[in-house]
Amino acid sequence: MAGEITHFPGWVAPELDEESDEIRAQLLRLCELGLLTLASQPARPDQRAFVAGFAFGATAAKLKTCSSELDVRLFGHSECSTIQEPISRADGRFHAFAGHDARREELECFEDDVSPALMRALECAVYVSAFDPVWDRRELLWSELLRALSQA
Repeated sequence: MAGEITHFPGWVAPELDEESDEIRAQLLRLCELGLLTLASQPARPDQRAFVAGFAFGATAAKLKTCSSELDVRLFGHSECSTIQEPISRADGRFHAFAGHDARREELECFEDDVSPALMRALECAVYVSAFDPVWDRRELLWSELLRALSQA
């Protein structure tokens, strides 16, 4: 997001997707506050605001204080959820989903690109899937996540 690495592990993308440019500042701040963001999208008429990533230390506990208007799901080592919620649609069909435990798949993205120490840290982190259940509501997810993570 900051343009300091040549690709993102697993995705091999050299830069943030263009659609996420409008939420770049919020994503950078979330990373600074302890949420390593892996996937995200802004809200649009055909999209729900969404972010997934790994939370370290007390960051995960802080996320539990987010507004009840949001759907924030935390997955440790024993949780498993197959409930997927649609977050994007096109031509009347849903094509992107959130709310499920994608921890294992996300960890696999990092296996060949990070040091063993960082891999161990990621394996200990909590996997987070957070989205706004209201289509095209642009600010609530980001303001609530930032509020929660900024708490002392």
